[in-house]
Amino acid sequence: MARGIEKTLIFRTVEDRADFLRRLVSQVEPTGAQVLAWALLPNHLHLLLRTGHRPLASPMRRLLTGYASGPAKPSLTTFPSPIRPACGQEVFA
Repeated sequence: MARGIEKTLIFRTVEDRADFLRRLVSQVEPTGAQVLAWALLPNHLHLLLRTGHRPLASPMRRLLTGYASGPAKPSLTTFPSPIRPACGQEVFA
């Protein structure tokens, strides 16, 4: 989960959402991870990912930092909550 600081809008337009999803694909694809679900709300987002052959911490940091530092983008606060099921794979919800 990531949200705008002080409930700031992070997605103002359809183009903002499309930009974020393009960035998500470019960061997640090289890791072999799977995007299982996402919800892009005006002031926050949720992602459900299954890790692949490489860790997701660095790509997710680049994704959120890159999106937030784009033109006229607000600051984001992230709240990662890794869930480690019995199978040993990390799932970020």
